Amino acid sequence: MNQQPHNFNTASCEIYLCLQTVEDVRQKAKSGYGPSAYANLQILKNVFDKCYPTLCKYHDQLIVESDGPVDPIEIAGETHYWSSAHQAATGIVELTLKNLFYPVVGDWKGMTRKRDKDGRWTLDKLGEWTQVTDQDEQHRRAKLILAKRGTWFDVDPVWLAKLYERLKRERAKVIDSERKLLAAETVTSSTTNGKQPTSKKRGRKSKLEEHKEIAAKYDKGLKSGKYKNQEDFRAKEHSDKSAAWMSKVLDRVAKLENS
Repeated sequence: MNQQPHNFNTASCEIYLCLQTVEDVRQKAKSGYGPSAYANLQILKNVFDKCYPTLCKYHDQLIVESDGPVDPIEIAGETHYWSSAHQAATGIVELTLKNLFYPVVGDWKGMTRKRDKDGRWTLDKLGEWTQVTDQDEQHRRAKLILAKRGTWFDVDPVWLAKLYERLKRERAKVIDSERKLLAAETVTSSTTNGKQPTSKKRGRKSKLEEHKEIAAKYDKGLKSGKYKNQEDFRAKEHSDKSAAWMSKVLDRVAKLENS
C-alpha cells in the first residue's frame, strides 16, 4: 500500500522530534552507549526520509514566515548559516546522518581527498558505495565513530532552545496562512447555470474576488498608461493601504493565475 504524502503539520512535528533525537544521540555518544545511539540514528533516518520531501516543498514559504536568518552556529567543524528554523533543523539532521550514520553502514570505495587552499581536506571523488551489513561490524564502527565525532554536535543550549521556539512559531504561521488561503478560496462557489462564481455570503465579495478585481484594474490601467507603476496605482486608488499590502495582493493573484 502506498503511503499518503505528509502534510506540513506532520512533517514539521517530525523534524522537531528529529532534532530532539539528535540531542539524545549526542548525549548517549558522550556516555559511551554506542549501540543504543546507533539504534536512534536508524530511527532518525527513517523519520527524516518521510518528512524531508514535504519540508522541501515549503522551503520558500518558511523563509517568508521566518523571524529572519538563524544565528550562525558551528557544527562538525564548520559555521553554518540558515534562513529559517526548519532549514536549520533539516541541516542539523542531514549533518548528523552524514557524519554519524552513513559511515557506520557503508564505505565509499575509491574515494579520494585533496587539500584546499587553506590546507583543509576536501572530497575529490566519491568512488563506489559498498554497504556494510554485518551487525557486529556496524556496532564496532558505531562505537568508534560516535566516540570520536559525538562532540562535533555540541551546541549552545540557549541557541537550541531558541531554535525549538522558532520551529513552533514558523509552524503556526504556515498553518495559519494555509487556513486563510483555503477559507478565501472556498468562500466562492460556481453555479451550474454557467454564471460567474458568487460569494456564499449574501452579495458580499470574497477577498479573492476583490483581489482579482484590483489586479485586473491595475493591469488595464498599466497598459493604457493611466498608472506609471504599482506605487502610482496604490497612491491613486488605495492610498490607505501600504505598499507591502499592494505587493502581496498582486503577487497572490499572479500565483493563482499561473498555477
